[in-house]
This record gives sequence, structure tokens and C-alpha cells, in this order.
Amino acid sequence: NRGSSITMKKGALFLGGDLVATPQIRKVICEAVVIGAANGGAERALKLGYEPTFVVGDLDSISEATIRRLKNTDIYPYAPDKDKSDSELALEHMLSFSPQELIILGAVGGRLDHALANLYLLSLIPSKVDAKILMKDGEIYFTRKKLKFSGDIGDLVSILPQGPRGARIKIEGFYYSLNHEFLKSGSHGLSNRMTQKKVSIEVFKGALYVVHYFKKG
Repeated sequence: NRGSSITMKKGALFLGGDLVATPQIRKVICEAVVIGAANGGAERALKLGYEPTFVVGDLDSISEATIRRLKNTDIYPYAPDKDKSDSELALEHMLSFSPQELIILGAVGGRLDHALANLYLLSLIPSKVDAKILMKDGEIYFTRKKLKFSGDIGDLVSILPQGPRGARIKIEGFYYSLNHEFLKSGSHGLSNRMTQKKVSIEVFKGALYVVHYFKKG
């Protein structure tokens, strides 16, 4: 087990969903100190030319040829009958390295139920970790406190409360602003737009999923 109590700057975790290797995604992978993979995510990592530090899962979506290529990878196999997904188990292992920053790749696309479960993973990550799901055309955050991120003026951002009770929030740098106001659950927070390149979101009650789509590639 290569997990350590020493804080690690950045980790990248490959899951089994769709993944397009944009320049931004390749940059993130190159900066990662630890590269993890959940089951078939190892196939996606190798396809891009990166051998994972570790692979966790029941290995049902990894070919024998792929396993033979993982010469320097720690492999942690699990039985198919388990009460956590391969992605959640891989996340737990990644968190054992105490990353300051964590980028999750291949979280969406493919089966809808898997994508929803992968979104839920964001809520399991300690708030001290700067974590997000990165896609070819955007990024997804989860926050219970404060969130700041950068983009381009005109970028589309949807702000969605985690639970049915909604959330009380303050947002700055958006076309539709809220100041200690209640954002109800549902479609109310869809399709806001950035009016400045750096924006902030503060949560006073509840929790949010924030989906930021890049205006530029």
C-alpha cells in the first residue's frame, strides 16, 4: 500500500465513463503525483499513455492483456459482490494519500446510474480537498461552504441544491445574483452565466452541486 500520511499535492482518478483527452485534461494528468483507476478506468488511463499508480475493483472490465501491461501498478482486487462501487473503493484508496487537490476523470457518460453514483462521490470527499470532476467541456464541484473558480465571461453555470430543502447561498460574479437568499431545489439554479472571470459561491445552509461549462474548448 503506497498510501501515506504525508500530504500529496495532486491526484487524478480515472473512472469508467466517457473521457476525451483535451489539452486541459492531459495537463492535469501530467501534474498528478498519484494516478488512480477504478476497474475499467485503467483501460482509459493506458489508452492515453499513463500507467496508474494503483487500480481498485473487481477487474471485470479489464482484459488480461491490460493487466499484463500494469507492470508498476499496485492492484487491489475485490469480489464482484460488495456493498460499494469500484469507484467509491478507488476514491477511498486515493484519499489515503491525503491529496490537497483531486481531479476525477471519466465520471460521466455511459450508464446514467453510474454517472449519478459518481456525482455522489464528490460529497464524500473532505472539504479540505480541492476536488472536482473534469469533463471535456466543463467541470463539476460539490460544496457545503465556499467555492471559487475561474472561467470566461459568458460561461454557463448551473447551481443545484443537493437535497429537496434547497440551500441558502450568496453568489458573486453571475448574471443572476443571490445574496443570503434561498435557492430552492429543482430547476431554479439552471443556466446562470458568469459576468466576470473569477466567481464565488458561499453556502450558509445546505449543499450544492455546481456545473461549469467552458465557453471555450
